[in-house]
Amino acid sequence: MKIIDLHCDTLLWSVMKPEDPLEDPERQITVEKLIRGGALAQCFALFVPTDGQGSMAEQEEKCYGFFRKLAENFEEAMRKHADVLLQARNAAEIRRNAAAGKISAVLTLEDGTFVAGQMSRIEEAASLGARALALTWNTENCFGCPNSDDREAHLLPLKPFGREAVEYMNDLGMIADVSHLNEGGFWDVAKISRKPFVATHSCANELVKHKRNLTDDQIRAVAESGGVIGINFYPPFVSPDRENTTIDTVVRQARYLVNVGGEDAVALGSDFDGMAEGTLDFGGFSDYAGYPAIAEALSDALGSRSAEKICSLNALRVLE
Repeated sequence: MKIIDLHCDTLLWSVMKPEDPLEDPERQITVEKLIRGGALAQCFALFVPTDGQGSMAEQEEKCYGFFRKLAENFEEAMRKHADVLLQARNAAEIRRNAAAGKISAVLTLEDGTFVAGQMSRIEEAASLGARALALTWNTENCFGCPNSDDREAHLLPLKPFGREAVEYMNDLGMIADVSHLNEGGFWDVAKISRKPFVATHSCANELVKHKRNLTDDQIRAVAESGGVIGINFYPPFVSPDRENTTIDTVVRQARYLVNVGGEDAVALGSDFDGMAEGTLDFGGFSDYAGYPAIAEALSDALGSRSAEKICSLNALRVLE
């Protein structure tokens, strides 16, 4: 069964270590592991972390420089690994690449601080092939506010620019990603977006209480938009003990999300290479190579058709 994974932070390591992350055995995603895991397409996030140093304008410009560097590194990775990986900007290109025996690499964005309130920077990202933008990470920016333990802050709305930006992203064919966004911003996206929106790497709050996870009402809202929720493998989000992610904890999340939002609203969004703590065990693997075991367990638990939707078809439909 083929896999589309909606989120990883592998590219971040291209600026943190001198080694090519797609050849580094310490990474959870490498070219070899993508092949072994049955990848149809991998979404590679340009994660632009905010360090909180300096004025907002200074932070925005530092983030823009980091965004440009990551984009260059992505292009270099595509050149270097062109025998296996090809960039895809839509579902048709994913299918074409697969027919040619290639795995697709889909560019996405995490944390829109680099946009700095300039629509031209969203257009610039779209011109590079970026198909989704997570409006915030864990700090406030020009779009709005991140998830928060402070209930009042958690319910703050999108900023005026954020509201305009969601409409502009719809026009560009760029998907709004609400992972990391606060609940107030989430509901603004749900009201404003004319096209499906997604949570590329989130889980169900009813199963694991966390400010980053989605309530049942939010799950249904994503589903009603035609979007998907990519199950995050990070232990504090997916596992009751918050320390160990197993195949069973992933299947438990999938079953719950299907029950609440329907089988068309569930996908995979591992967050590989972006996890700070916890352990993973997918049939002896702790990385992308464990996906066949996950797919088999999903098929056993939910049926082969639902499993195929979760593993690739739902994400492919949204990318259509």
